[in-house]
Amino acid sequence: MAAKRKNGIPGFAEWADGVLENLDVDATAYSFNIHEDEVTYWVELVATSSFDEEDEDWACDEIYASRDDDNELEFTSGEWEEALEDVENTVKAYLETGTYAAKLKQAQAVACGFVDGDMSILYKK
Repeated sequence: MAAKRKNGIPGFAEWADGVLENLDVDATAYSFNIHEDEVTYWVELVATSSFDEEDEDWACDEIYASRDDDNELEFTSGEWEEALEDVENTVKAYLETGTYAAKLKQAQAVACGFVDGDMSILYKK
């Protein structure tokens, strides 16, 4: 089991700042999606036009995806559960102190999860 990250995913705040700085969309919600390839993981930010806590397909209603700009953050972690925990904890910390946390919180919700998995709602109005 990998040790818990004390300071979150390295480079996350700088990456998120770069994505959010000039992002000008009317997002209903945001999702930090995780992709995996063995022990390498990528995080992308997706802005959506809908949010439905009862139906996770809301995350498919993309109006923006950082992957379209070839702008994903690569990181390593242990098992997928640890990678998910790393992203959850890092996004929660960014929502508390991140430069563009208020921009994210203008939306109805902020979530994270693996692209083919369950979503964890980390912020909801």
